[in-house]
Amino acid sequence: MPVLRIESPRQSAGTVIQLPEPTELVERLNWFVRLRWRASAAILGVVLLASALEIVTAKTTLVALGLAHLLGNVAFSAIAKRVSGTTSRQVLQNLLTVQILFDLAMLMYLLHFAGGADNPFMMLSVFHMAFAGMLLPLRKALAIGVFTGLLYALMVLAETSGVLAHYPLLIGHAGQVPVPPSLWSSPLYIVGYIAAYSLTGLGVIVFVHDLVHRIREAEALRRQHEQLAQARERLARIGSLVAGVAHTIRNPLHGVLSCIDMLQQRIDRQDGSAAEILDLMTEGVNRIENVTSRLLVLARETPTPSVPVDIGLLVQDAMQFAEVRARARGVEVHLEIQEVPQLPVNTERLTDAVSNVIDNAIDACTAKDSVTVRIQPTPAPLEGVRIEVADTGAGIAEDEIARIFEPFFTTKPVGEGTGLGLAITRQVVEDHDGDIRVTSLLGSGTTICIDLPLKPTARAA
Repeated sequence: MPVLRIESPRQSAGTVIQLPEPTELVERLNWFVRLRWRASAAILGVVLLASALEIVTAKTTLVALGLAHLLGNVAFSAIAKRVSGTTSRQVLQNLLTVQILFDLAMLMYLLHFAGGADNPFMMLSVFHMAFAGMLLPLRKALAIGVFTGLLYALMVLAETSGVLAHYPLLIGHAGQVPVPPSLWSSPLYIVGYIAAYSLTGLGVIVFVHDLVHRIREAEALRRQHEQLAQARERLARIGSLVAGVAHTIRNPLHGVLSCIDMLQQRIDRQDGSAAEILDLMTEGVNRIENVTSRLLVLARETPTPSVPVDIGLLVQDAMQFAEVRARARGVEVHLEIQEVPQLPVNTERLTDAVSNVIDNAIDACTAKDSVTVRIQPTPAPLEGVRIEVADTGAGIAEDEIARIFEPFFTTKPVGEGTGLGLAITRQVVEDHDGDIRVTSLLGSGTTICIDLPLKPTARAA
């Protein structure tokens, strides 16, 4: 469901972290395949070198495993070429999981035939667990960590108990088979060794996953602040422009209204056609005057004195005009009020903002639809009042929801909307140090939440 949230700086800690998009997962998949080509080359190189130096005993088996790892990456490379950004997130995560498990299984086989637990390259498996923590959801990454710990424990226990043959490394023993260290005969040491390895792997997974999460959170917050700064800069430029236009239009409008007023005083009211024309002219000029007034609000050229106000009564006042339009359209309007504290707000501007939201909700509805307005405390830990307007109307398309607060953008037919209502609402909410969130699903309705703090900053006052 598309969601658009315009937050004040005090709400920054609530940034929502979006899951990686399929295109990002495809890039991760290809990156992992490229990384494995290098790993395969390194494995074959180390195995051939160890065989030439007579360090390992299972030479043929190790070379075969190195080639199997290379062939496995050929298969993964072919699969990676078939997927695209349209592949589901779940399928791509499963492919990454299979790749990591394949690499871990191959590493365990290689190490078993090259010294087992005696081989210091065993710690390479920590890299795979770091990859799991970086590339996969935490639950899957931890499952891989548990699997690796169990696989490693089985290998160590099987070798130390004699169930599996031990293939020692022949380093510094002049061709003689080395005697296992006496520590390996201690069950307590074996258990501690396995526990240390498993806990290290799980710790790496949690650390890397948390680090990546924090990086993604910081990146999401940075993008959000950039978008907010760009939007405010755009509004500032528009505000300067519209303020000049509004002042330029407003002065001659006042003159025209004065002339019409004088004509209405002199004209013979029995001449119905002339009186009707003057009434239409008055109505038209008043509409233009109303638009210029709204433009000046958008340009922040109106003072914003604040006094403590009962928000419930304010919303009821805003609904009085809306209820008439709702009855004419056959739309039911409901009001639900909980006990909330008084807030220091600019009554006129906030009433106008709430009226804009309610009017838009009614306009989005047809007969038998409904609009519900709720007044309730903001959820903890915030202190303030939430004004929620929910309708069961047409909803907003996903490609349009990001633009609904832009000045002059409207989805209404030509002549039925100026595109200034929600832009002014956003401006008023920001001036009161609040935030506004829109949730909508095309064909199922829209919900707009306005959260106003109990103690706005000096900027809001």
